Amino acid sequence: MIDYVIDKILEVGVDEVLVSTNLKFKQDFENWMRSRTDVKARIIVEPALREEEKPGAAVALAMMSNMIQDDCLVVAGDNLFTSSMKPLLDLFRVRSNAVIGLYDVANRQLAKQYSTVTLDSNHRIVEFVEKPTNPRSTLVGTCIYFLPRKTVPRLGEFIHFKGNHDSPGRFIQWLYKQEPVYGLNIGGEWWDIGTIDQYERVNVLMTRLASESSQK
Repeated sequence: MIDYVIDKILEVGVDEVLVSTNLKFKQDFENWMRSRTDVKARIIVEPALREEEKPGAAVALAMMSNMIQDDCLVVAGDNLFTSSMKPLLDLFRVRSNAVIGLYDVANRQLAKQYSTVTLDSNHRIVEFVEKPTNPRSTLVGTCIYFLPRKTVPRLGEFIHFKGNHDSPGRFIQWLYKQEPVYGLNIGGEWWDIGTIDQYERVNVLMTRLASESSQK
């Protein structure tokens, strides 16, 4: 999973990768890092050994925000996607504001599991609803965020507000009301790997796609 995400990140170019994990999996990621000599990476560990001890993804990001003194790219480790992030980077450079990757799940029932997004004609987010009961759109947010340096401290600001800090989508839901946030459909294929069953199904598909690509 992380190798696939890292390969996608390297396509757009970064100076350094910060990998956020918890104490339970610290050794696993340190072992992984030794296998990726092509990546300048640091493992950032929050002291959780059990699920109920985790501070939440948004809090974990906020804990790293003081280490980031530049524009940054945030990608959740459970994202699998086939498209390039270069179009998102291009929009980010034009707008100089936060830009998030979107994906059309093409199913309103499925959209209830995610954050639905509505854009204006300039790709600016005008509505962002976390897990809606009646989705107005099938365009959903992925955890692929380009954040300008000026926005990074907002992570720390966000966690002082009451509410659910587990989902990074909650941060975007709050952020777009504070400053302009833009979105772009990444196209291709995208999966949010939330269970072992999903992982196994997608692994079969990705193996097939890789085989077909190598035969071309």
